[in-house]
Amino acid sequence: MQTFNHIDQAALIPQAGTTLFITKTAAEADQLNRLLAATAPQVTRFFFPDWETLPYDRYAPSPNIIGERLDTLYRMRTLKSGVIITSIDATLSRLCPPSFLDAHALLVKTGDELPLEQLANRLAQAGFAHVNQVTERGQFSKRGAVLDIFPPSSKLPIRLDYFDDEIDSIRIFDVKTQLSAATIEQVELIPSREVDLSDAGRTCFRQSMRQLWGDKAEKHALYQRLSEGRDNYLSGGLEYYLPLFFDETASFFDYLPTGANVRVEKGAKTYLTTRLQHIQQRYQRIAGMGGSEPLPVDKLYFDKNQWLGFLPSETPNDNRNTDSAANAPKLSRLSLPEDSGERLEQLQKLLNGNTPAYVFCRRTAQRQHAGLRLLP
Repeated sequence: MQTFNHIDQAALIPQAGTTLFITKTAAEADQLNRLLAATAPQVTRFFFPDWETLPYDRYAPSPNIIGERLDTLYRMRTLKSGVIITSIDATLSRLCPPSFLDAHALLVKTGDELPLEQLANRLAQAGFAHVNQVTERGQFSKRGAVLDIFPPSSKLPIRLDYFDDEIDSIRIFDVKTQLSAATIEQVELIPSREVDLSDAGRTCFRQSMRQLWGDKAEKHALYQRLSEGRDNYLSGGLEYYLPLFFDETASFFDYLPTGANVRVEKGAKTYLTTRLQHIQQRYQRIAGMGGSEPLPVDKLYFDKNQWLGFLPSETPNDNRNTDSAANAPKLSRLSLPEDSGERLEQLQKLLNGNTPAYVFCRRTAQRQHAGLRLLP
């Protein structure tokens, strides 16, 4: 395990094999993801975002975020070469086990014999919401011999046309117009939620809640919703009860490919302490508000020692370069003179030099456009 000081240094570190970058905050991870997308578009890149909700919020994360998280977890396990980007914020909480994703993953191809009702039931067990018209990720709808699905890992929804029990065609379609477009040969489906909303998952949830809170569990709002079969797909806060849906949970590092290089932003230990204190304060605040009792912090999150224990130990080779950015190209700050003629002359000299690449950053979009006009 190695460290890096700043986001810009991490983006300049030469990559070999699979490298995991862990920033302190979710915002920094998003910044690094965008920076690498711009500076190294040829590199295979997976991003594991935070839920973008406050700890113990009673709001559901965006389906787009859930989709990206699940897609990253499902696909990064087999990554041979590329970059994985995440944060301490995103990896502190316990996750669904890999076996959950594998059990509900399904590759659907044109020509497959898979009855529509059987597939629809499988989608419901995988957490997809049955709606009249598909408009966002994690939904499906049925109309005669047509099954519309919006996979959580897809940018566009797909439409399956059936001929009896056979999938006759698979096409993508536009959410706004609902019109079909290009034909594709296959699509891979994964669960649409991080919690297990199958019959087995609901049973596990109720049993776990009763073990934790005894008779009080039956008065819990989420317990009642899942027991009564009411529409729970849009229920907020399910993710903050995730461990109750599984016999065993996993950490983000359980999904990491074998042999991956792990680089953590410097100051992680201090940030872990601060972050866990914030989570504890949020728990106490939500618990003091009454209503649905939140899951104890130690049931939902890893503590500091547990999280640090997931990181690979330093090897003797690491000691020669504690900061992995030490060998990275150095960034220099360029101050241009006020006179436009002098600025143009200095930029021309700079661009005619031997350095292979430059990144120019301006404070505003207006200054950015003005700077572009100065470039030869």
